[in-house]
Amino acid sequence: MSSGDAPTANTPSPEDTSLAWQLGVLTAIQVLALTVSGLRIYSRVFLAKAFGWDDGCMSGAVLSAVVSWTLYLYQSQYGLGVHKVFVAPDDLWKYGAANFAQTIINLLGLGLLKISLCFSLIRLSRTKMYTWILWGTIAFVSIYTIFAWLTLFLYCQPLSGFWDLLAGAKCYPIWLFIRFALANTALSIFTDILLASLPIPIIWQLQLKTKVRVYLIIMLALGWGAVGIGVVKAIYQINYNPLADTTYYFGVGIVNWAFIQLNVSIIAACAPQLKQILSPLLGLTTNYKSAPYGNHSCNLRNTTGHSVSRRYMKQDSQADKADGFELDEQPIVRSENYDVRAHAGDSGDFGSDIPSPLDKMTHRSDSDETITRMRSQNGKGIMRTTEVIITTA
Repeated sequence: MSSGDAPTANTPSPEDTSLAWQLGVLTAIQVLALTVSGLRIYSRVFLAKAFGWDDGCMSGAVLSAVVSWTLYLYQSQYGLGVHKVFVAPDDLWKYGAANFAQTIINLLGLGLLKISLCFSLIRLSRTKMYTWILWGTIAFVSIYTIFAWLTLFLYCQPLSGFWDLLAGAKCYPIWLFIRFALANTALSIFTDILLASLPIPIIWQLQLKTKVRVYLIIMLALGWGAVGIGVVKAIYQINYNPLADTTYYFGVGIVNWAFIQLNVSIIAACAPQLKQILSPLLGLTTNYKSAPYGNHSCNLRNTTGHSVSRRYMKQDSQADKADGFELDEQPIVRSENYDVRAHAGDSGDFGSDIPSPLDKMTHRSDSDETITRMRSQNGKGIMRTTEVIITTA
């Protein structure tokens, strides 16, 4: 054998295979995404007991990722990990058909995931403008996802020409196909940036502890990882070559980057929902900031025309074993002669009529002023009240 016939390091060989590490990387990412999303569903269904539209869409995105991963197992029987030149034509046809199905499914999963994020943010929205922006984003994502499907289904006639170069199909120019793909990726990156940035001002304004707000913002910022993967995918789309050795080389497979982007996005979207599970480990609580007990933040008018004051009643929290504050409303009846007296005592029970020493020292009149005696749900009441006397001429 002459030196010219000797194999080189770059010469493909039938014994070469990248199947093990390709499936290893893809499976590891899939398992991580399934674990995080499973914990999110558990938290929403069994802890929060509030399974909503956002959780339904996220479940659809996770299911799409699982189906896409299952197609990798199917492809492993028809050429995945082997140099394309050594794959039989029939096997290569089946591999290409599964690859096309993965492209459609990954697009569906990414669309559902972004819609899920929008529904989650709508639940936190405090202004109509913010809500309309999110509904507009849902419509925008739906439109460009459908458009991406159309560019794929209409690329070749018959459809098999997408993956079978020997089918004699009529296809529109490859440069136009690449531009359509880049446009879809650019729109996907734009919505990733939008949905990673929009929650920050909302969460920062919520009445939560600073540690909780920082945790939620960091978790949502993981969405920027999906942005980075989208950029990498765009680079490979620019250099797309239908003759490339996509069965062997992981990087040149654009579908692989779409699959990774989908799973990273699932992890980033589900991580903020794990706060209730991670609270014991990270020391996170959901207590709202409040004024000291007894301070009135504002007065409202109820349907009876009486003034209603807001008080924060300290109660036990069953969610995280920490003290929480629940807003309580009770009416205060004002007297018309502006002579206001509040009874004070240490009786320990609202029902006692035993006069306190302070009662004996205070002149009492037939004022209309009353203090509503209430008990909290656990049967405990205010143990001490303080007398305030305001007299005007």
